Amino acid sequence: AASRATDADLKRLREQLAKMQAYARQGSLKQYNQIDHLFHYEIACCSKNQLLITIEELISDLVENSISVGITPLNALNNSILFHSKIYEAIAKSDSTAASMLMEAHLQGGILYVEKYLETEDPPYDT
Repeated sequence: AASRATDADLKRLREQLAKMQAYARQGSLKQYNQIDHLFHYEIACCSKNQLLITIEELISDLVENSISVGITPLNALNNSILFHSKIYEAIAKSDSTAASMLMEAHLQGGILYVEKYLETEDPPYDT
C-alpha cells in the first residue's frame, strides 16, 4: 500500500481516519468499528493487490467482529486511533517498512487482546 497508493487512495484513507477520530470523540463504538474495518479495506485497496482485496472482502465479518472485541476497553480506543494515524502517515510517506511494521504490531496487539479476552470471559459472539 505504501508503495502503490495514489493521491485518491490517500484521500479515501484519510477520510476513513477522520471518521474514526470523530466517532472516537463521540464514543460511538459501533460506528467506529465499522469505519475501522473500512480503513483496513482501504489499505488493501491501496495495495492494488487483488488477492489481498478479495481476502479482505471474504473475511470482512470476521475482521469486524474481531475489531469490536478488541476495542471494548476505554484505552483500546485511544491506542487504536494512534496506530491507525501512524499507519496512515507511513503509507502517505511511501514508507513501506514503517507501514508494514506498524500494521504487524497493530494486528498482533489485537490478536493478543482477543486471546486474553477469550481466556477470561465468554466470547461476545458465537464462535
